[in-house]
Amino acid sequence: RFPLVRPHRGRNALVHLAGGAVFSAVQVAAFTAMHLVAAGQPLWPGPGAYGMTALQHVPYDLVLYGTVVAVYHAVAFHRAYLSRTLADAQLEARLARAELDELQAGLQPRFLFETLDAISHRLEGDPAGARRAVADLSELLRWSMALDGPEVPLHRELEILDQYVALRRQHLGGGVRLEVEAGETVRGALVPRLLLQPLV
Repeated sequence: RFPLVRPHRGRNALVHLAGGAVFSAVQVAAFTAMHLVAAGQPLWPGPGAYGMTALQHVPYDLVLYGTVVAVYHAVAFHRAYLSRTLADAQLEARLARAELDELQAGLQPRFLFETLDAISHRLEGDPAGARRAVADLSELLRWSMALDGPEVPLHRELEILDQYVALRRQHLGGGVRLEVEAGETVRGALVPRLLLQPLV
């Protein structure tokens, strides 16, 4: 109810000082009454008995109250830090995904139109090549619209990339080459779907 944070830090600190005083007063009264009952004396022998108990217990009580408040704030600040860290990580992930989607959305229509144009030019001179291009394009489009998760194994991404480069080669000429260096130990790693195609 009274956290030691802005904008009410000063006011809440006074509340806790009052709370510590009340806590200490209750503790002193309880311990004094317990000692008097144990000694067979009346509960109200005078302020002197309570004063002696207060001298013994007030510093300890205030430290105890302050420790409870400090531990609570440490836990609360740690939870808030973890929550902010998680929110920041989620925001960065969404931003990265949005940037990737924007990049893919900007490249795919142009790539599609260029591929269809290249296929139309090859229909008469190389119908077999045109059919292979249509098959590769169909597979690539199915892959881009698949709904089996945003991440795929790297080896599958490389297979799709080969088809993409083959289609680009038909449009840009046979001089287009792709060299991939990826060891077997990393080919099973998960990567974002269609990460490599816009980069290439």
